[in-house]
Amino acid sequence: MHNLNQSGFNSYGRDTKPLTKEQTLRLFVMYREFGDMSARDELIIHNIPFAIKCATAYQNRFKHVEMEDMTSYAISGIMKAIDKFDYKGKTKFITYCVYWIMDSMRDCVYKYESTIRYPQAIHREIIKKYKDNEFGETEEAILSNIIGSGGGLGESE
Repeated sequence: MHNLNQSGFNSYGRDTKPLTKEQTLRLFVMYREFGDMSARDELIIHNIPFAIKCATAYQNRFKHVEMEDMTSYAISGIMKAIDKFDYKGKTKFITYCVYWIMDSMRDCVYKYESTIRYPQAIHREIIKKYKDNEFGETEEAILSNIIGSGGGLGESE
């Protein structure tokens, strides 16, 4: 068994192979039914290369966020997925894991992207509109359009 505190993230990407469906099921049973934390650690470790791959792809879109931060958030997404996954269902764990990894990385971008903190719903709308921006609008123009269209930051009367 690996120890999560042995070394940095890069050492896991080289020699760790993805788990088979049977191995994943066995580790989930050991963790959920018997409380075996080393089984949980194995699930995390064997999915770190996937988290690094997701973090690298996502970080390329948000250059101002450090790779280590993005990777840490991606791994925390794996941890959330492990705790919430229904291993008795038909869904593959890695498929389920993608949602939680992406959700955690969006939180990372939200935390580190700007010195101005908008409500997270507004922030996600800004990112979506900025990503879909085909007219070359600036971020400020996009923000003023969102706020002006009832995005939730209007003054209360």
